[in-house]
Formats: sequence, structure tokens, C-alpha cells
Amino acid sequence: MDESLMIKAQELLDSGLGDTGRLEHIMNYIKKDKTLFKSDLKYLENMHDFLLEKIQKLEHESKSLKPNHLTLSEPRPSSNRKPLLADEDLDRILDEQEKRKQKNLVPRAESLRAENNKQKTSKLKQLFRNKKN
Repeated sequence: MDESLMIKAQELLDSGLGDTGRLEHIMNYIKKDKTLFKSDLKYLENMHDFLLEKIQKLEHESKSLKPNHLTLSEPRPSSNRKPLLADEDLDRILDEQEKRKQKNLVPRAESLRAENNKQKTSKLKQLFRNKKN
């Protein structure tokens, strides 16, 4: 039994790469000390090379994503900045904005109600006219 081929096939199965049925077939042949077809041997080698390339690429990408100069444990420099507005001023501004919104909504709601009432009235008039005819 060729142990290195068995390891390659198992690594491919574990990674989820390749054809599961074909890899299991290759493993069974190796376990039974049967000679692998050249196409199976070539498939196993090519897929394992592909797996190694993918692993190297992922390792390279993960290294490049790590920040070099800052870590999360480093404290941030303190800021001597002061807010332009006090909390009370901000609250007052927000309250005024909310009041303006409410004032704008009330007339709109009233006009919508009036329009709705007009539509209902005209529908009722049509119904009565149709009933009379």
C-alpha cells in the first residue's frame, strides 16, 4: 500500500475538493494493494497539487490581511478635542426639528382626510343615483 497516495486522497476528501466517489475508489484500490490506473494516479496528483496551491494562496492572503503597524491591544491616542455643541444644545435642536416635522404632518393629514371624505361622498352620491335609476 502506497501511504503517500492514501494521505493525498484523504486530504482531498477532507478538503471537499475533487470527486468524492472517485477519491473513495482510489483509496479502496490503494488499501487492497491494487495497481491504480494511470488516469486515477494523474487525477490524484493534479488535484493534490491544486489543493496545495490553494492552501498557499490562502496563507499568503491571510498574511497580507494582518495589520503591520497597529494591533487592537494598543491604546488609541487620546483626543483633546471638545464638542462644538453641548448635549443640551443638540437636544434642543433635535426637539425643534421634530416639532417642525409634526407641524408639517398635521396639515397634510388633514388634507388627506378631507380628500378621503370627498371621495367617499362622491361614491355615495353615485350609488344613490344608480339606485334611483
